[in-house]
This record gives sequence, C-alpha cells and structure tokens, in this order.
Amino acid sequence: MPKPRFLIIDDEHEILTMFSRALELDGYETATATSAEAAIELINEAPPDAIMLDLNMPYVNGLGLLYRLRERHPEIAVTIVTGLSNLDETMRSEIRALKAELRFKPLRIAEIQTIARELLARRHQA
Repeated sequence: MPKPRFLIIDDEHEILTMFSRALELDGYETATATSAEAAIELINEAPPDAIMLDLNMPYVNGLGLLYRLRERHPEIAVTIVTGLSNLDETMRSEIRALKAELRFKPLRIAEIQTIARELLARRHQA
C-alpha cells in the first residue's frame, strides 16, 4: 500500500524543511513547492492526498491557490497554515466555504503530525 502523499506549499524554505521532516518521521511521503505556480504543476502531475498551504505568499497567495485547486480537485484535503493571527471574519469564512481548515504558526512537530492525521481522516470521510 503506498504511503499517503502530502504537498507542502510555503515560500519559506525553513518551513518546508520542518514540515517535510515532521511528516516523513510519521511515515508520509512529501513534496514541496515555494509558489502557487510550482504547486499547480505538482498537483497536475500527481495529485497529493492532502495539502498544507501557507496563506501569505508572493504573487498568488494561498487563498487564490485554494480557489484554483477547488475548481479541479475538490477532493483534496487542505489545511491553510498562516502566521497571520489577525485574519478577518470574511477571510475565515472564505476558507471554511472552500472546505479547508485553518491553523496558525508556529507549529511544533507533534502538531504538524496531528494535522496530517486529521487531513487524511477528512479525506476518507468525503
């Protein structure tokens, strides 16, 4: 049985490294992207089981990518991960409407692993 595959999208390399290591320690396969464009290429090549997506990225932000993702891959479980703690209710509502969870950085390794398990459980419920 293949390992569940996660795509981690963040413009900060340290975050990509930390999230990848946390997930790989828990037995998952990971791929990373530093932009929405790179993420779309990876998703089109091989859709992941779940995505952890930074909200605040240059050019196309995480919310813009989530809209594009939902058009073609509504089944992929997504968690938006952000360091922005002052998100307004409109943005929070948009994220919920797009069937994504919202989590706030910083996250410890155990928290990343818990989010991964929750994402996979949500995917199987859909």
